[in-house]
Amino acid sequence: MATLKQRRQGTPVLVGSSPTAKTATVTLQRRPFQRDDIDEGWLQGLLHEHPGLLAVEEIEPDYAPLIPIGREVSTESGPIDNLFINPSGLLTIVEAKLWKNPDARREVVAQILDYAEQVSRWSYEDLNRRARASTGRALWEHIVASTDPDARLDEDEFSDAVSRNLRRGRFLLLIVGDGIKESVEQLTEYVHRSPSLRFHLALVEMRVYDMPNGGGLLVVPAIVARTQEIVRAVVELRDAGTPVDVSAPEPETNGERRVGARTKIDDEAFFGSIHAALGTRGVQATEAFLDAAARRGLIISAQTATRMVKVRDPGGSGKLFTLFGIHKGGTLLVGWLAGQTTEAGIAFEGSPAQTYLRSVSDLFGVTLVADKVSVAPEFWRKKPTVVQAHARIDEFFRELDSYLEAIGHSGSSLS
Repeated sequence: MATLKQRRQGTPVLVGSSPTAKTATVTLQRRPFQRDDIDEGWLQGLLHEHPGLLAVEEIEPDYAPLIPIGREVSTESGPIDNLFINPSGLLTIVEAKLWKNPDARREVVAQILDYAEQVSRWSYEDLNRRARASTGRALWEHIVASTDPDARLDEDEFSDAVSRNLRRGRFLLLIVGDGIKESVEQLTEYVHRSPSLRFHLALVEMRVYDMPNGGGLLVVPAIVARTQEIVRAVVELRDAGTPVDVSAPEPETNGERRVGARTKIDDEAFFGSIHAALGTRGVQATEAFLDAAARRGLIISAQTATRMVKVRDPGGSGKLFTLFGIHKGGTLLVGWLAGQTTEAGIAFEGSPAQTYLRSVSDLFGVTLVADKVSVAPEFWRKKPTVVQAHARIDEFFRELDSYLEAIGHSGSSLS
């Protein structure tokens, strides 16, 4: 269920230098949007030139500052009115609309969700092509040219972040119009239509007023409603090609949610905890491990304090084998595999599972508690952090790929 907030705004009054005099105040008259004067095209151009009007800092600060990529950016569902990005690689999709009737209101929400679905299928190169077509520059060149010269930017980190956000559907969706009257209840119905995406959605009303004596226009943005980030799935595995262990969590306080008798930590709390322990490098390393697992069609599920990476037994036992986990404290865990394979009727001694555990333990220089079935929840006596493990992530996944190949896992295998 989305959490929404509403805000309202009164009529602007222009106050002169002597507010006590009756003639010093002027109530500004609101100008309606009209096809022959102020229309959707005018609004698109205004937002492209002045993205600060969208008040993203107040809606979701992570998406600021907005850097325009283009207007009428093509997708298979139609052109996106305005597309923006920020130096962190987060995209904002804007649909500018004159809200003339209830049908238009319903259709525009569905339309922007269609755009988000389409964009989530793009690669970095797809976005780069569109940026070049709109700006005449490659996306990274456009970011550098549009950002403070003193800002510390890294092209590889930027492209990785963009690719990750595209794949996860992590976008800010803004519907901007002249007289938005959509209720919170109606909006809540819409946002549950796209459970595979993680997005924020906000309705922004642009109120236009005539300044006195032909002094131009005053444009006042008003945030009518906004959602918190929609996080419904344990993990986003798009095009994985294998069954996905996904549940729909109910929101809880303190970053946790109840599922049955257990409390599972949500993404925000999980990554926040890792950031507190290891900083940005810890978050990036964790995402790298989980993204690599997702590309292999592996199952990622939330537990009370971890993200667990599992594979379904290709032998048809129905069992899930745990390949590794990442604790909210930022440590990489390996274990459980011996007992799980034995429960599935597979001898652990001399098996691919044992080879995998020994190999990755040697890789990170840690000691195995046991090579056979153990009551210990982890097999490693000392646990490396994800930052330490990330230095050898390619070797780790080569060992994991060897195990997956040995057991006949049919998911994607990407390095």
